[in-house]
Amino acid sequence: MAEALLIALICLQRACARASLAQADYSALGKAEWLGWQPMIDHVGFEVSDFARSKAFYEKALEPLGIRLMMEPVEGASAGFGKDTEHGPKPFFWIGSRGRPAVKGTHVAFGVRTTDQVDAFHAAAVAAGGTDNGPPGLRAIYHPGYYGAFVLDPDGNNVEAVCHSAV
Repeated sequence: MAEALLIALICLQRACARASLAQADYSALGKAEWLGWQPMIDHVGFEVSDFARSKAFYEKALEPLGIRLMMEPVEGASAGFGKDTEHGPKPFFWIGSRGRPAVKGTHVAFGVRTTDQVDAFHAAAVAAGGTDNGPPGLRAIYHPGYYGAFVLDPDGNNVEAVCHSAV
C-alpha cells in the first residue's frame, strides 16, 4: 500500500511540475482551459488507527461534497467512499484498518465546483471531530482562483476541499 501511494504521489508531483507553466500563464490560458485537466489518480487509500472513528468522520466530512460511503467489503476493516458515475458506483477514497500502522501526515485534496462546497466541507469536518488546519479562503499562492479549506482527520492527515474557480 505504501509503495502504491508513493508511486501515485510521484505521478502527481510530475503532473504538478508540468502544471507550473499553466499556473504561471493562468490569465493567458483562460479559466476554462486551465481547469480542463483530467485527474491521473484513480483511487487512493490508507490505513487508519481507529476504523470506526475514521469511518464516522469521513461519512460526515465528505457528505457536503456529494461523496458517500459506497462499500465496506471487509466490515469493520475497509471502506470505500465515492460517487455514482455513468458506469455505476465508483469508490475512489479508501480507508482501512488491517493491522498495519496508521498513515499520518498525508495530504488528500478533494476537488469541488463551488466555494460553498468548500465552506460546507470545512464546517462538517470540524463538527465531525476534525481539527481546523486552515479555514476556507483564497490561496492565491497556488493560483488566483484557488479556494480551499483544510482539516486534520483523527489520525492527523491533512484533508482539503478545493475549488479552482473562485475568481
